[in-house]
Amino acid sequence: MEERTMNKKRIIATLALLPLFIGMGCLASCSNLPKLEKNEISLKNGSLSVKIAVLNNFSTQAKVADIDRLLVQVEVQGDPQTQNLQKAQISGPLTVNFSSLSAGTATVTMTAFDESSHSLGTASATASIQAGRNAEVNLALQLDPTYVYVMPTPDQGLIASTLAGGVAGYLDGKGELASFDFDSDSAGLFVDSQGNLLVADSGNDRIRKIEPDGTVSTLAGSVEGNSDGASAIAKFKRPVGITLDGSGNLYVADAGNSRIRKISSSGLVSTLAGSVEGYADGLGTAAKFRLPGGIARDASGSLYVADTGNNLIRKISPLGEVSTFAGRDEGYADGQGAAAKFKRPVGLALDGSGNLFVADAGNNRIRKISPSGAVTTLAGSEGDYADGVGAAAMFRDPGGIAVDAGGNLIVADRGNFRIRKIDPSGNVTTLAGSDGLYADGAGAAAKFAALYAIALDGNGNLYLSDSQRVRKVTRS
Repeated sequence: MEERTMNKKRIIATLALLPLFIGMGCLASCSNLPKLEKNEISLKNGSLSVKIAVLNNFSTQAKVADIDRLLVQVEVQGDPQTQNLQKAQISGPLTVNFSSLSAGTATVTMTAFDESSHSLGTASATASIQAGRNAEVNLALQLDPTYVYVMPTPDQGLIASTLAGGVAGYLDGKGELASFDFDSDSAGLFVDSQGNLLVADSGNDRIRKIEPDGTVSTLAGSVEGNSDGASAIAKFKRPVGITLDGSGNLYVADAGNSRIRKISSSGLVSTLAGSVEGYADGLGTAAKFRLPGGIARDASGSLYVADTGNNLIRKISPLGEVSTFAGRDEGYADGQGAAAKFKRPVGLALDGSGNLFVADAGNNRIRKISPSGAVTTLAGSEGDYADGVGAAAMFRDPGGIAVDAGGNLIVADRGNFRIRKIDPSGNVTTLAGSDGLYADGAGAAAKFAALYAIALDGNGNLYLSDSQRVRKVTRS
């Protein structure tokens, strides 16, 4: 662990609608600290343009070099707009634009973070924005004098191994003798009460089963198509999400057919909901989906579906009635039900209190939907990699998601090739993984190439679809 204790210094920033001055100050003994030149903000037709230039790199004497990014946010009438200024940008000329600002009271906030997303200090102030008038606000950001840098490291107690698969293809068998054909961005996993892993083998259009000893067999499906019937003759097209009820019935999000399929405990395949691709609420086949992805089942027997192509979260009652639970069109917004927006939602998971968690892949965020339909953002901001709390953390194209017995969320962070953990307070850490290769091992030595689906068993073991393999992660 590298430690760098920060001396107490000040960054003086002046944010203005016209003009803006950003400067840096410190004690008289710190004359070597860099200075920021005059900058300007102009407000025209509801847009805010922030021009920033730094004359020098941040001084190591003052530990300002520990700043990895600055988060600047302007919020008017509850509508926040955020820009992350990366280290390379801060060291040179930069223009940050905030558009479509409304008249009212503007709150301007600036926070400095290190590369592990630890806050080094924050400051905020308000200004009244009136049409045709300018406002000015001064911010004084005090760096944390007790700051100690800690490099984030994966959990070395977690060990990744290969349970089954290896090369692309279709073959039943044991361990690496079996083969799968997972699409690059889709697969589904679910663990039953006997410890069997149920797999939506998307590229092979089949539902597979992996026993605890790694033996792989085919439960349902044949060639690509769309037909109900006995498991061996039924047809699927790119199945993705999969879940199970207490009676042993399987539910599959059949993405390529835009349908939700049911496989009874006796092996009979039927269509529960959906027909042609589109969007419509309704009963059974009167409803329409577009590329349904993740699927989860609550204690009352209702199913929740990430309707990925429609950017919606749908709900199917035990009687087969399909409704829209949250979202309306593509975008990003928290809110109640239809007021919320998603962008390519994929993975879903429910906790014991009925809260639904969504891997909002296109927005690089993990969202939470209460049982009443209130949508909030639990963690994430822009697409990048950073541990931290809430919006300070960053994901890149999150996919599968699961909830453990302690209420922690486990996320397949696909674009960062890592497994992330979000505790109930919103703190995000890295459990395993490093770069996008393939290797079994512990902590950072474990490497993942193409994460997607994720599932947990009753003992806390983690299962992942990774490229053409199913991986198992256990604690030593």
